[in-house]
Amino acid sequence: MDRRKLLSFLGLGALLASSGAAWAAISRSRNPYYQGPLSDHFDGLLFSDGRTVKKGLIDVLRWQTGKREREAFPQLYEAPPQDKPPARVEGARIVHLGHASFLYQVSGLNLLIDPVYSDRASPFTFLGPRRVNAPGVAFDDLPPIDAVLITHNHYDHLDIETLALIHRRDRPRMIMPLGNDTIVRARIPDARAESHDWDAQLDLSDNVKLTLVPSYHWSARGAFDRRMALWCSYILEADGRKIFHVGDTGYHDGSLYERLGREHGPFGLAVLPIGAYEPRWFMSDNHMNPDEAVKVMLALGAEQAIGHHWGTFQLTDEGVERPPEALKAALQAAGLPEERFRPMRPGLSWTAYPLPALPRLRVDVDLEVRVTRIVQVADVFLEEGILHDDVLRLEIGGDRLVGGIDVVIGRLVHEAQRRPCGRGAHPEIGRQRGRLSAGRNCDRQHRIEPKALIRRLDEQRERPPGDRET
Repeated sequence: MDRRKLLSFLGLGALLASSGAAWAAISRSRNPYYQGPLSDHFDGLLFSDGRTVKKGLIDVLRWQTGKREREAFPQLYEAPPQDKPPARVEGARIVHLGHASFLYQVSGLNLLIDPVYSDRASPFTFLGPRRVNAPGVAFDDLPPIDAVLITHNHYDHLDIETLALIHRRDRPRMIMPLGNDTIVRARIPDARAESHDWDAQLDLSDNVKLTLVPSYHWSARGAFDRRMALWCSYILEADGRKIFHVGDTGYHDGSLYERLGREHGPFGLAVLPIGAYEPRWFMSDNHMNPDEAVKVMLALGAEQAIGHHWGTFQLTDEGVERPPEALKAALQAAGLPEERFRPMRPGLSWTAYPLPALPRLRVDVDLEVRVTRIVQVADVFLEEGILHDDVLRLEIGGDRLVGGIDVVIGRLVHEAQRRPCGRGAHPEIGRQRGRLSAGRNCDRQHRIEPKALIRRLDEQRERPPGDRET
């Protein structure tokens, strides 16, 4: 038996040994975490997302001990420099902490989702998936945390030691789906832990609303407590923005996300898992792949998406860079630009600035565009913390322009030049020497630098509201 298979057997044995309490409860047909009323997704013992459960412990053994095409992670997978977040943010700023962990700074609140600062995603300090890069924000650099959101109880999402550290420092509100509060209080008796069912709507502040919604997944802390605590996704609403956050999910037939898109969408941003999906025969029920993640983004009506659940802990067989490669191919196959859905790395951030009041935006001395309002300006930071793409959303006379900054500026020029041309022709948009030019069918051409527009927006954001140009 090779070393990998030996470690798999040892890990399964340790997991079984750690499940004694849960097995004792199950043998008495009692859920050790939750004893609430029956519902369409709780039968008194187990939770269900409506799908037939097809995989069990035998399939785990088959995967772990059989012939595998596993591409091992490197011992160290370098990440961008750690982020140092501000104390508070009035718009929305999301920092990837690694794997499925995030810091959300939204409308003055600081939230952590599925924070994991432990070295291993495991019940043990000596065995289990080990991180290959540091968290995207050092623990001591985290701002004061107002609330922690937990999507489910797997060890790569519910890290009880990290929760204990946060509780000791900030005593935040801890929100999670049904049954998981019992797990948290067993380790942190005075935790401000609360659990809620799907469709529960909570006020995090006067400006921030939270809704728990289903996902296609499962739960377990050991071998004998599968599906005894609930799992969920979150919808965050703040100051007119909607963000859909998924910790883990399978795709199934996609109908769940089509329904959630109809009922709650559209969304400005979807935060979606794109990793831990191979081998498909075993993982497809509960972990979608990048191609399916693109389908979920579209079903939700999300203008943008960022991908997580890859590149920090090796949970499955695909190599460390396979998820972003597969995401790029999926976007190309769907005819979508890469900036629509970006894979995140630890330490990188997504920012949506407070919506400035700009009824008119001057692009250059010759060209002026009437802007109803700026819906959103979002920066996607990539590659060693360098600003790689800007995504601009403008609303002009009720029509929204969304896309890469070059595309949006081109459309702005196009619309502005339709009437000045005086010929009824639609000017062509081209790129010359790094600039966008418009009006090849017009008497004159207008050229604008994309970064000049961003500087213009920055200047407007920095001015007091009463001092902004109108």
